[in-house]
Amino acid sequence: ETAALAVPDADAALVVAEAAGPATLRVVLAPGTRLPLHASAAGKALIAHLPLARVEALLGAGPLPALTPQSLTDQGALTADLATLRHAGWLSERDESAPGQSAVAAPVFAGLGDPVAALTLAGPSLRLDARRIEALGPTIAAAAAALGAALGGR
Repeated sequence: ETAALAVPDADAALVVAEAAGPATLRVVLAPGTRLPLHASAAGKALIAHLPLARVEALLGAGPLPALTPQSLTDQGALTADLATLRHAGWLSERDESAPGQSAVAAPVFAGLGDPVAALTLAGPSLRLDARRIEALGPTIAAAAAALGAALGGR
């Protein structure tokens, strides 16, 4: 699958590094790609630990834009999804930012405070099914924690 590192960039997650897997059918997350905060695993990983008021300031107070039929458009549903990351250390999205594309991500903390980046693994939904995402989630969280520790974080 495709691994990527994204950093906060105003109202998006900005991909700064990508390592593509060997499969012919894969997700491309080239550096410079901007991912939506509310509909991508990387974006959600970046905002999950922010205060609710700051999340609302970044996303707006009204309904969120639907990029696909699976996109979370309700602030309450998004808030519940973000709680998943705070509990498990990682979260996923299936077909929320693009049809047929799924991802799992975890935040990278380089010190006290907000995440400085999100580590994500993305691929076609036919391979990244719920079972595989559940298996990969803890691995992504551990890799993000190791990266954060290397940067002086917790």
